[in-house]
Amino acid sequence: MPICRNILFHMYPSLAYRWIVGEQLPNGVHAVAYGSVMNDNLFHTGYCWEFENNEAGLHEFLSQMGFQESLDAINVIGQFEDALGIKIPVSNIGTGYEREKDRDDWLLVDRTGNRSFYQKN
Repeated sequence: MPICRNILFHMYPSLAYRWIVGEQLPNGVHAVAYGSVMNDNLFHTGYCWEFENNEAGLHEFLSQMGFQESLDAINVIGQFEDALGIKIPVSNIGTGYEREKDRDDWLLVDRTGNRSFYQKN
């Protein structure tokens, strides 16, 4: 990815979401951070976002993306931390979700339901 685009995506994470995913975020979901992480030995990149969301927006996002609740989602918390440069205590996570496609996408939602982390693979 060209350096200028990467800098722009970090400054405007909602723009990164539209560019990479190809869709708008639903009302009530706002991207506040963006990062990427190499997540396997085949040089595959996962794209990560931190969202601030309300309950209705989160419900619409889950429905729109076809996520299913998953106990395995917590296993990617380290990838979110690496990509976003933040520490996410496991105890802060309330629910994890998975969307199975060619590569699994992940969503972690904090206990309040107002903050979530999405990884597109």
